[in-house]
Amino acid sequence: MENLQAEKHFLAAIMKEHALIKETAITKDYFSELSHQVLFNAMQDIDKQGEIIDGVSIYTKIGNSGIFKMGGSNILNELSSTAVNINNFKQYEKYIIEAWQFSEARNITKKFENETNDISEKDKLTKLIQALSEIEQKGTQEQEFNLKETLVEMYDEAETEKKGMSGLGTGFKELDRMTDGNQKGDLIIVAARPSVGKTAYALNVASNHCEKGAICHLYSLEMKSKRLLNRMIACLGNIDAGKLRNPIATFNDGDWSKYTKALGILSNMDLFIYDRSNQTVQDIYATSKKLVRKFPDRDHVIIIDYMQLLSSATRKNNRNEEVSEISRALKIMAGDLNCPVIALSQLSRSVEQRQDKRPMLSDLRDSGSIEQDADRVEFLYRDDYYDKESEANNIIEIIVAKQRNGPVGTVELAFIKEYNKFINLDRKHDS
Repeated sequence: MENLQAEKHFLAAIMKEHALIKETAITKDYFSELSHQVLFNAMQDIDKQGEIIDGVSIYTKIGNSGIFKMGGSNILNELSSTAVNINNFKQYEKYIIEAWQFSEARNITKKFENETNDISEKDKLTKLIQALSEIEQKGTQEQEFNLKETLVEMYDEAETEKKGMSGLGTGFKELDRMTDGNQKGDLIIVAARPSVGKTAYALNVASNHCEKGAICHLYSLEMKSKRLLNRMIACLGNIDAGKLRNPIATFNDGDWSKYTKALGILSNMDLFIYDRSNQTVQDIYATSKKLVRKFPDRDHVIIIDYMQLLSSATRKNNRNEEVSEISRALKIMAGDLNCPVIALSQLSRSVEQRQDKRPMLSDLRDSGSIEQDADRVEFLYRDDYYDKESEANNIIEIIVAKQRNGPVGTVELAFIKEYNKFINLDRKHDS
């Protein structure tokens, strides 16, 4: 795909108003015509030297032989005489970028089709998705920043009465009061030791988001969809999860009634579960972006259970480097898709060696970059996990250990394990 007309008008606009060359981020490689590449490269060199870009300076820069190879001086005369509106400069740039993206995507696809090395089909697809995503990112134009317009928008927002939270409500009042909900574009890490209740907590949050009208993308790398749905049914119906292993043998009439009601609630949720193992961030990005494009006017939330099971798109020297790449990619995905990304995470065993077993940021497993990339870090802690005689039986602490734009502290919830259900207690301890 080429857009020679846009390229000609783009170059003609620079010849008409040479300062425009400072307003573009594209390079000569974006042009499909070799002569246009040469002309643009010459224009950039002339601008760097502080000279005026016109037919004479371009001719001098390229030289007689160069101009001759491009078909003679007619090309400069044609550009000089082209009727062009410099106010459309950014539109011409947009057309050039789109044509370049299409051409690059086609070339990369052909390259992957013709690869004959030993790489698996899945790895091939992962690399293709990553390469295509990079093309899309590279072609994204920087939006011009206007301070006055931005300040006016901020004033208007300040004057507008806000109804509810700025983020998506979790359904847990004290937590929402502390965080103002799960914010769009944020990477939220939820970490705990195994069997403390990470997945149950994530499913409760997913259910609460869906009930408020959001679309939830749930990526489970360990547990299959039916097991996750059974947990949600237990929570929504207040049914002992153990009975769901064999309902026909264990359910009474009341259980069947609650089961049917829970199925009805769940069936009305916009919940999409992807339970394939060995997924990469690129796989998740591609799948979620498709859903966001399909439902552009809806709120979306992405939940990943759990991040240490994600596969790295590229081979690294060690697992720390791989997890660093994964956490950074998750943060970029949250921003690009403009939705909260909630990633469950394991904690290192170091927490078990302390007298106070409450997790700290240094306990995040595999990489310090998780803490760096996260906008919020929540730890789950249950005293009865370590002490069966604890007075805090069925109480779980949500420890907000990091919040980029808000306070830290601890919120307590009741955790009914047999229902996989979290309930508000309205108790908070500020740190």
